[in-house]
Amino acid sequence: MMMIFHIMLKAIKLTLRDKGFFLYMMIFPLALILVLGSVLQNAFSSDVELDKITVEYTIQKDNPLGKAFDSFATEASGKQVTFKKSGQCEVWQRSG
Repeated sequence: MMMIFHIMLKAIKLTLRDKGFFLYMMIFPLALILVLGSVLQNAFSSDVELDKITVEYTIQKDNPLGKAFDSFATEASGKQVTFKKSGQCEVWQRSG
């Protein structure tokens, strides 16, 4: 038990002798606090208002997944998010 305290005391003495490491141990946390504080200062405010979002989509007539999404879209439309079926259907193909 006494050996652990002796090792800890020796490690603390060696750390305090190394000025570069001591400055790093003091300056790095302060710099990190300043950087993260300035980046995240408005991240948690509760007065954020979102604009109305419109999602435009197309479905294939013979696709059961498309029919399921169409029924989801009609039920999920509300004040903030509205789903709008596109008037024209474009088929995208992956070339490769």
